[in-house]
Amino acid sequence: AVAVAYAMTGLLRAVPCHATQRRVMMPADLMAAQAVSERLLYEMKPGAGFTAVTRDVAARADDLLRGARPRTRLVKLTRTMAGLYLAQIRGADGDMFSPRLAAPPAFFHLRLWLRSLGS
Repeated sequence: AVAVAYAMTGLLRAVPCHATQRRVMMPADLMAAQAVSERLLYEMKPGAGFTAVTRDVAARADDLLRGARPRTRLVKLTRTMAGLYLAQIRGADGDMFSPRLAAPPAFFHLRLWLRSLGS
């Protein structure tokens, strides 16, 4: 579950890069339900519908993280990384093109290090 949530988070974070390559890695059913235009996404102007899609994907990743019970230090740290990135995405209200997502979450490496001490 942690690996899937981390992968979903990575796909969210890669949306701007994928858009410049004219690729979409978001669920087609969610995109269709929100009437998201791929053309506008490629132009970096996806609109509110795409924000709803990203919030939905982030919520599903959050659900997976909450249900996970990792046993190894590596998986616990992976869960922590995904959680930090998802919190940052929530802080940007799911807008994957927000400048607030350009930098890593605040104190990212320190928070990982502290988590590793507690493992």
